[in-house]
Amino acid sequence: MCLWDIESAKCEHRHNISRNLVTHVCWVPASFSVVQTSEDKTIRYSKSLLFVGMHLFRCDGIKFSKIHL
Repeated sequence: MCLWDIESAKCEHRHNISRNLVTHVCWVPASFSVVQTSEDKTIRYSKSLLFVGMHLFRCDGIKFSKIHL
């Protein structure tokens, strides 16, 4: 995953999370929170655009469970 600077069109920070296809990335403009989903049925949540202090949740088909990193 790459954090892009929109004005300069340069990758400011690159973070390798996994090799799964990321399906969605959402952020709250008034904060630095980022949420991403991927094909392996995981949700990753971070309060930082640099994915520091990330929380990982995995779905077993019925409910999500927090995975301790």
